[in-house]
Amino acid sequence: MSVIFFIKEYIFGEYGLKILCYYFARNLQTIYYYHSNKPLEDKVCNDLLYWLQNNLKKFLVKRDNEYTSILQKFKEVWEEIVSDAEVIPKNDLCRKSFKNLVSFDVCEKAKNVSNYCENYEYIKNELGKQNETCVGHYEYLIKNSNIYDIISKGCTVDGNNYCLNYDKCDTYNPQNLLNTEKCKRAKEFELARSQMKEKEEQYYQCGPEFQCVPKNFFSTSIDYSDYHVIPLIVLSIWSIFLTLYFLYKLTPFKSWINNFLYKKNVIRKNIHNEEFQELLESETEDDHINFNNNEYLITYNRE
Repeated sequence: MSVIFFIKEYIFGEYGLKILCYYFARNLQTIYYYHSNKPLEDKVCNDLLYWLQNNLKKFLVKRDNEYTSILQKFKEVWEEIVSDAEVIPKNDLCRKSFKNLVSFDVCEKAKNVSNYCENYEYIKNELGKQNETCVGHYEYLIKNSNIYDIISKGCTVDGNNYCLNYDKCDTYNPQNLLNTEKCKRAKEFELARSQMKEKEEQYYQCGPEFQCVPKNFFSTSIDYSDYHVIPLIVLSIWSIFLTLYFLYKLTPFKSWINNFLYKKNVIRKNIHNEEFQELLESETEDDHINFNNNEYLITYNRE
C-alpha cells in the first residue's frame, strides 16, 4: 500500500495540510497491517478520526469556516484508499468511523469512554495476578469514575455508540475493582500518604542534622497568660545583663570603652581651650578700638 500514491497535490494547496494528509495515510496503513483485532481496530480508527479533527482545529484556528470542507477532502482521501480492491479487501478499513463523520465532541467522548473500557479490562487482568498490587491503578480508577456515569446510562446515546465494540463496558463499574482487597490496601496507603503530605506542609524545610518545627511554632510556643512566662523573661533579661557585665570586666572590651571615653573627653577639652584662646586673642586685638566705646559705670558717693 503506497501512501504517496493516494495523496494528490491538487487536493491540498498548503504544505501543512499535505503533511497532515501524508501522516493520515500512513496511520491508515499502520492500522491495516498491524491491527487484526476487530474491536481494537474500531477503537484505533475512532482515535485516528479524533487525531485528524484535533489537528485540523489547531491548524484552522482562524479559519473555522473552512473546517468542514477540508475534513470532507480527507474523507475523499480515505474513500480513494479503501476503493482500491487490489490493496484493501471490501471490508472497508475504518468504515464505521469515516463513512458517516461524527462531530469532534462525539468523537472525543467515544475516545475517552473506549479508553476507560480498554483500561478497565487491563487493570482487571493485572489485579488477577498474584504479585500485582492496586497502588498503580487506584488513582486512575478514582479519577475516571465519572466516565462510568456516562456508560451506566447506556453505551449508545442518540445513535452514537461510545463504547465502540466493548459491549460489556456498561458493567465495568470501577467499584467492582475498588472493593477488592488489593485496592482497599491501596486506599489505606493513599490515605496515609496524603496525611503525611499534609503534615509535611506544616513544617519548615530543615537539614538532616536539625529538627523540623511546625510553621506556627513561633506564634504558639509562648503563651503570655502562663504564669511561668514572666520568671523566664526576667531571668532572660538578667542573663543578658550578666553577660554584658562579664564581657566588660573580663575582656578587652573594658579598655576599649575607657580609651574611647578618654579620647572623647580629651577632644572636648581641646576644643574648649581652642575656643577660649580664640576669644581671648580677639578681645586683645580689639582693645584699642573698643576702649573709647566701652561704658564705665562709676558709683557716686555724696559724702
